Amino acid sequence: YISTNIQQLQEQLKQYEVEATENEVVEDISIHPCQTMFQFNVDDQSFGQTYNLFQLTTDASNKNINFDYNNNLKIIALENLLNKEIQLIESKFRREL
Repeated sequence: YISTNIQQLQEQLKQYEVEATENEVVEDISIHPCQTMFQFNVDDQSFGQTYNLFQLTTDASNKNINFDYNNNLKIIALENLLNKEIQLIESKFRREL
């Protein structure tokens, strides 16, 4: 997956952006410190990707106009694949006391 999608995995997520008209007041958006970071070393190429998980969300009152773009990136597809695999094997690696 990684070697066939090297260019797409380097595409950066867009910031959470709210569409506001001139007469519309935008509510304050809280800071969300949770981030995901990937570092790839493929052949002689090294690149990374760090993004705030808030960029993958949207809110009914403050819709993220970049929600669909961000959630359709290959880096997010990779994260979802990894999360599924981790869930499958997670119970096998629990520490017993």
